[in-house]
Amino acid sequence: MMLLSIAAAFTAASFAEVPKSFKDLHVSIPNSCSVIEMPVIEPGGPYIKTTMCKSSNFATSSSVQAKVYRVVDGDTVHIYIGAEVYAVRMLGIDTPELHYLARAQPKWGEIAKRSLQDMLKPGDSIRVEFDKEKCDRYGRILVHVFKGSANINLQQIARGMAANYCITPNVKYCDLYADTYAKARSYRLGMHTDSCQITPYVWRKGLSNALMDKVVRNRRTGASFRPADYYKIPVEDRVFYPAKKTPQGI
Repeated sequence: MMLLSIAAAFTAASFAEVPKSFKDLHVSIPNSCSVIEMPVIEPGGPYIKTTMCKSSNFATSSSVQAKVYRVVDGDTVHIYIGAEVYAVRMLGIDTPELHYLARAQPKWGEIAKRSLQDMLKPGDSIRVEFDKEKCDRYGRILVHVFKGSANINLQQIARGMAANYCITPNVKYCDLYADTYAKARSYRLGMHTDSCQITPYVWRKGLSNALMDKVVRNRRTGASFRPADYYKIPVEDRVFYPAKKTPQGI
């Protein structure tokens, strides 16, 4: 299929602010697709303010017990650790966006959230397992979420609700998540039934009128590519490197 500009997916009456840089992201979708919508404004709140994650708070911990406070979207949860509420970014996965630059990805952002809500109810006991980095720059905890023996991050991928999104140095379950993504796609589960669905991290770059900014390595061959050439590696085989951790030779 010929690579198309996302702008071709919109009529003149739709979004006048269609991101110009989608054309540089090597996304291929049918002309009939709509890829941006207004987010749903949900009732509720006010919610408890989250505590900023500090790695020093968990310096000796490989995992901690917690309770679910609420599900925010398909890969973000607020949890209680003791009396504090923390925002959790689930590692190794990326679900369609619900609220990004006041826009959402049709329709799978909401479906991915409902999928996570189905597995994580308020008050549920969970275990959150750390990888190499424990906090991100936004103050969120970076973890793999377990309910009993079930890896919830993995379940979101297995249900076809998430793409694998492996960013070094947090690579503990990268191969497992990647292989599960490939299987979900082969069975056309969840968002894999929708030819209009764009990989979330690609969608975010297009919407913000930016280009890819992480060097990417093929986990199978070891070959590394510049950010603009990310599309040369299948989704399930991509391992991304932040700028400060770029492999040599790129």
